Amino acid sequence: MEVRIRLRKLLQEHRLDRKGVINQIAREAGLHRHVVAKLYHDKSPSPSLSSLTKVSNWLRDHGIPAEILPMALLGSRPAKLFEAVARPGTVRIYIGEYQDTQTPEATLLWTNRRDTTVAGMIVQALTAGDNGGSRPWIIFEYVPFRYLGLRAELDEDRFRQDVERSEGVFRRMQSHGGLSTSVLVGSQRTNYLVERVVADLFGCEPFVPVGRKVKVPFHLVYRGRDRAVPSCFGGLDKPPGCRERKAAGVYYLDKRGRWAVCPFESGRKCAGIILTTYDSAAGGLTLGIMGFSGRGTEALGRKLLLDAAPFWPPYAGKKGREVGVYVCRFEIGPEGKAGVGQAVRVRNFKVVGIDEKVLNGCLT
Repeated sequence: MEVRIRLRKLLQEHRLDRKGVINQIAREAGLHRHVVAKLYHDKSPSPSLSSLTKVSNWLRDHGIPAEILPMALLGSRPAKLFEAVARPGTVRIYIGEYQDTQTPEATLLWTNRRDTTVAGMIVQALTAGDNGGSRPWIIFEYVPFRYLGLRAELDEDRFRQDVERSEGVFRRMQSHGGLSTSVLVGSQRTNYLVERVVADLFGCEPFVPVGRKVKVPFHLVYRGRDRAVPSCFGGLDKPPGCRERKAAGVYYLDKRGRWAVCPFESGRKCAGIILTTYDSAAGGLTLGIMGFSGRGTEALGRKLLLDAAPFWPPYAGKKGREVGVYVCRFEIGPEGKAGVGQAVRVRNFKVVGIDEKVLNGCLT
């Protein structure tokens, strides 16, 4: 568990967070600006009682009830990612469920082997009891969609029905709030709940192709053989304003607001995104593990289980949600014959967190 300073959140809740407020607090409370700035951004590892007292007095003088101070300034957050995952006591793991309708006699239900592998590893980690001593109740939920085979065009009627079903799953997920953790495995092409969560986070219309204005700071450019699922952060075309040469892979906005690309090369290079959103008040967490390919999702899951430190804590925030978006690129090692049943082998794994200012500018 780590103690946090909630100055910015407290100012936002009481409509005191405005331009120049850091300088104002420093001047009126008799503190150095850098001291207040560190408190504001929760970057002060050991603030003095004197500083907290002066800030509390300033907050009281500006209308925040004295009876909630100074405790309202202090908060807590799990020190490690999987402590945060286990903390609510219930973990719901969401996986896309394929409904193969190519054979008219029967409907075959199945899940991606790589996605299922990741889910199994997460269950194993959570039931080991190494997450602050907590062993949460784990529930699997499936997000169904109809599958017509590679390169097959989407059946509009069936796709619309699948979209409606994903809305029902999303509403149920939201109703759990801080009472459970949600773990989403797979990209928006195979797990429609991912599309819903990203659209909600960045104020987009789910399953509506990207327009001229960039709203989501990352984008997946599909391969030609992929199911061209309409998405607010993906498709067969590059994101708007991108000057990079078109290539299948994961695109993201760098700190200058320009598109960078992590290209996909079959059997050699892959990429993906780890997404964390944490509700600091309720304690609810959403964790997204979104590989560009199935092998990419498995690679992300294995990295996460080996070392989750690069993906925690979330570093941007708005309206009580703390958010981290981590773009991962890596090389795929050689596998055995056809790679059947073998664990994906990865090397040169690199993680880039999307810049805090860029992310805050896109969050709603």
